[in-house]
Amino acid sequence: MSWFYNKISTVFNATLAAIGGLFASQIDSFSSQYLQRLGGHLEEATSNLERIITSLLYQDMDNSVRRVLELEALDRVDHLQRAYDMINEASFLTKPFKLFFYGEEKIFLGTLNDYVPSFNFTVGTIIYTIISIMITIVLLELIKNGILILASHRRRRKFKTSAKIT
Repeated sequence: MSWFYNKISTVFNATLAAIGGLFASQIDSFSSQYLQRLGGHLEEATSNLERIITSLLYQDMDNSVRRVLELEALDRVDHLQRAYDMINEASFLTKPFKLFFYGEEKIFLGTLNDYVPSFNFTVGTIIYTIISIMITIVLLELIKNGILILASHRRRRKFKTSAKIT
């Protein structure tokens, strides 16, 4: 039975590690698609700011209203530019974290919804895949060992209480 359990465990661990590797291999592609979408939002926000500053329609508005619109548009452009720069200039090891922490939620969800999987055969993709496989295997081993420790602890405890009764 132990041999069978080990084989099933090996196949299960390898399957989960492969799935983790496949997901990790998509990080580079997803970040590229996200940056493309973010760049489009940045261009639109910049165009909107320029329109507020130069358009006759906005020049005819009350100065305080136009100033509020201009400050909001400027804040939006600065925010998007900062996010774009943080993610675009990140190293391949920090890019997933920067994408997660500095990404715009609506743009992130839109990218996720429209995401088209692809495989970029780059050094970064290979490293993401290897790291993901290693993390998955380590986590599975930690979980398995934790369960075994808990099970053996309960078993020893049960044995000790029955020994005291007699």
